[in-house]
Amino acid sequence: MKKIVTVVIVIISILWVGTTWFSANRTEAIFNEMIAETKQKAAESFPFMEIERLSFEQGFLKSKARTRILLSLHPVLVGQDEPIEVIVDHTIYNGPVMMTPKGLMIGASYIDTTLDKKSLSPDLQDFFNHVFKRKQPVSHTTKVGMDGRLEFEVEVAPIEMDKKALAALFHTGTPSDENVKITLAGISGHFISDSMGTKLKGTCNVGPAEIEGVKEGKELQISMAASVVKMDIDKLYRNALLDGSVEIEVPEIAFSEKGNAKINMLGLGIKTKSGQREGVYAGMVAFDIEKLKVENPISTREIPESKIHLGLDFTGLDRQDVMNLVDSSQKIRTERLKILGFSDADSEHLTEPLIASMEDYYRTLGETVKQGVSIDTRFKLSTEKGHTLFNLDLEYIGARKLLDLETIRDLISALKGQVMIIMDKSLIAGTELEQAIGIPTAMGFAIDKGTTYESVATLGNGELKINDQPMPILDMMGEMADQPLPWKGL
Repeated sequence: MKKIVTVVIVIISILWVGTTWFSANRTEAIFNEMIAETKQKAAESFPFMEIERLSFEQGFLKSKARTRILLSLHPVLVGQDEPIEVIVDHTIYNGPVMMTPKGLMIGASYIDTTLDKKSLSPDLQDFFNHVFKRKQPVSHTTKVGMDGRLEFEVEVAPIEMDKKALAALFHTGTPSDENVKITLAGISGHFISDSMGTKLKGTCNVGPAEIEGVKEGKELQISMAASVVKMDIDKLYRNALLDGSVEIEVPEIAFSEKGNAKINMLGLGIKTKSGQREGVYAGMVAFDIEKLKVENPISTREIPESKIHLGLDFTGLDRQDVMNLVDSSQKIRTERLKILGFSDADSEHLTEPLIASMEDYYRTLGETVKQGVSIDTRFKLSTEKGHTLFNLDLEYIGARKLLDLETIRDLISALKGQVMIIMDKSLIAGTELEQAIGIPTAMGFAIDKGTTYESVATLGNGELKINDQPMPILDMMGEMADQPLPWKGL
């Protein structure tokens, strides 16, 4: 596990440094400026990382540069006390006409960033050579256009890990008798950004992946079909999506155990979108599975194929409040990453800043909740037998900010919402639930609508109604309704 942390951090650091390096000029002075800017960004984003210039050789058609990355990580994570040294090579093709390994190009410059594997420790070199089949593990190219636009290409070589590699990975020394194999058919990406790095548009392709193994005599397999990540980001703020959309498409994920259960998820999709809309900040997140198939030969009950949708919409936020929340979350991330680079003796004095950053985040989160902020969540399950729907719509209508409220009574009075549940009778026919639902129906919590069971709960002006029947929630709570809210101590 220690080595996989090291490998992942090494690859991320190379990609990050490669992305940071861009220039409309090819001069040594610009390269020095790049190093200084990258150091400043590293102090905020990766406090355990140090970057320094090693060399720069100016040429007419192309220049060469080398940088050193020092990763000072906690020994528990990487299995060593001394920093990990990574050398990165940059080949800079000088514009406006550039003869690159990928052909003739027109632009300001073209930068090819790769890992110098010889800079790694012997055991890491062996591990990289075994897992990546002696190929270049990761490469990153940046084309700088005459207008300053940046075009990135990223490639991670195919990965294959057998029981020998896993033994080295987990420091077990001797490979186990269990057959385990992990493969990933590489990752490639193509992105376009502006000169400030605030926009990002492009696609990342993830090759098919598979985990096969035998554990306690049982054959296990997990596989994922080739998938794609699409980014159309108009505004990045501190590496977070502010305006735009991201979509993830996975055609199939399968889990199987020979002779036992098999689960297939087909048409898996995740989408998030946010931005300014009608004067307020709004967005959505959606998770969909077009077909979920569960097979269990040892079970007497058939599980029908189903379609699943889970969605969340939000609106009414203030854009600056959202940016403040990103700032606060960045502070938490920085404090957590600091812990990665310190010994146990230093951990005590790092805990207080982390707790303080978390308290600041919760205060900032509370400040974002103002009058007009609302969320709408949906869950829908569909099978050939029927459908079930759960919907929660909640809006903050209080005149005071959330953190200005003092009691639970204040909070309930400041909320307006509705919970709706609809279930087709055909979906539960012949199951234990068909009998059990008679109890909430008799109590008025569910209504028999002929072909469906339905239940609607509404909240407004401090009053709760279930299927139009008043429920004196504040009276039922008694003295508890006047108890102080937990955030008063923040």
